[in-house]
Amino acid sequence: MTIRRNHYEVAFEEYLRFLRTPYVAVDEKRRALFGQSSLKSLDFIVHPKDQNNLLVDIKGRRYPSGRTSSENSSSKSAGHKWENWATDDDISSMLQWNTVFGSEFRAILIFAYHILDERWLTDFEDWFVYRENT
Repeated sequence: MTIRRNHYEVAFEEYLRFLRTPYVAVDEKRRALFGQSSLKSLDFIVHPKDQNNLLVDIKGRRYPSGRTSSENSSSKSAGHKWENWATDDDISSMLQWNTVFGSEFRAILIFAYHILDERWLTDFEDWFVYRENT
């Protein structure tokens, strides 16, 4: 059993359980060795019904991040919003995992957000609440 401390990964795992989607949580204690190099561990192997299997790396962040609206103004435009914070290592490792697992798998990054202010929920069609947080 993999013990997860990252709340974004824990929330995603609960989301998979909510959907009743089969998955395997990957033990991330050590980087995987592949040939002469090491690969960043992925977080989950997911088997959605009627789709390719997924190799998943979770990237979590608060939404919005950066300056809060209370520090700047009352507008919803304050702070950072949608950003790509994937590293070169994230991308190259996921591409390598895709090669290792083959064409029946698809490597993806999932950007999970902890919504800090309910007024931002109107920006989304759907969200998942975990431990009273969205």
